[in-house]
Amino acid sequence: MIFSVVTPTHFRPEKLCLLLASLEQQTLSPEQFEVIVVPSPNDPGVKNLSTSKLQLQILSADDDPFGGTSASYKRNAGARAAIAPWLAFIDDDCVADKNWLLQAQKRLQATDCQAIEGLTKIPSPEKMTYTYKGLQRLSKAGGYQTCNMFYKRDVFLQCGGFDLNFPFYLEDTDLAWTLLDRGHNIVFDETCVVEHPVPAADVNRLLFNAYRARLIPYLYKKHSLLFTNQGWKAVQRFQWAFLAIHAALLLWLLFSPTLERGFIVVGIVFALSAIYTTQQLRGCSFSMNEAFKMWMYYMITPWITIFQLWRGNLQQKTFVWR
Repeated sequence: MIFSVVTPTHFRPEKLCLLLASLEQQTLSPEQFEVIVVPSPNDPGVKNLSTSKLQLQILSADDDPFGGTSASYKRNAGARAAIAPWLAFIDDDCVADKNWLLQAQKRLQATDCQAIEGLTKIPSPEKMTYTYKGLQRLSKAGGYQTCNMFYKRDVFLQCGGFDLNFPFYLEDTDLAWTLLDRGHNIVFDETCVVEHPVPAADVNRLLFNAYRARLIPYLYKKHSLLFTNQGWKAVQRFQWAFLAIHAALLLWLLFSPTLERGFIVVGIVFALSAIYTTQQLRGCSFSMNEAFKMWMYYMITPWITIFQLWRGNLQQKTFVWR
């Protein structure tokens, strides 16, 4: 046996079935891999998997301290239960190309490496959406997204697996950078293909990502050299621009507070957010509710990002500002 395929799942039974069906179609011999599914507590998606043709193991998650919300915890649990020398990570909303594992085996035979990053394809939707535009980053090399990553099991365990301080955000980058910091080799192989469908539009992710900025200083503290060399941006350029303009307007109003100036300040802030929202949604299909939420979030997320970033700096006793 070469691979232990590990996938966390969280209340997505239909998608999990599609993933398992794609694994049943692998051209690599079924004796060469096992599949380990790690569900959330009381997850209905694993109740009817007994008919699977795979060497399938379903790990109980009843003692999960995160209550099923941490993909990092689930992947670590799957890795500990694995028996193959290589871990193949894929997410429950993905579909593996039929040659996914076979191509990985060929790469291992041809290259001395401790990890492989596969190619994640994003199928084009019928209508362009903001979410689709954002997902394009998954198809680029160097992102180390765990929806399509292979790790040598003993190296994975020596590195401590996924850091549980990153329950579901930045854990991919952190683990890969841990390997690179230790001198291990990660290769990109575009023939190891996984398809990641485009989820329904969710503008709320703008707000979630702003809150998660507090984790960035921890990533910097652990991997300062890679963080700097790869040009990681904790705060995006447009956010700095918004913050600078907002601060200037507030100071202008503070030193000469009048009702007229108050209306001017509010109007400019509203207009800036509307302009940026229009740019981001250009060419995309969207609802008025999505556009309204995006307009509203762009006014407040730069401030939330900065607050959370400095909160993380204080917690980690480090200094990341850009």
